[in-house]
Amino acid sequence: MYKEEEKMDNMLEKAREAKEYIESKINIKPKIAIILGSGLGKLTDSVQDKVEISYKDIPHFPVSTVEGQAR
Repeated sequence: MYKEEEKMDNMLEKAREAKEYIESKINIKPKIAIILGSGLGKLTDSVQDKVEISYKDIPHFPVSTVEGQAR
């Protein structure tokens, strides 16, 4: 079980790093965060006070490798 615990600790650390990066880019503590995939970007057109952060900038977030995909 030790390997599984180590794996979980690593995942938690990566999540903390991503969280800290996102928090460094915003001035408020939001109640909601929306993570959108392909084709759903238009949903944010009516959102006020939005902050857009590219996946490629967030530590440990996957970046799309699909050609034509917004990055």
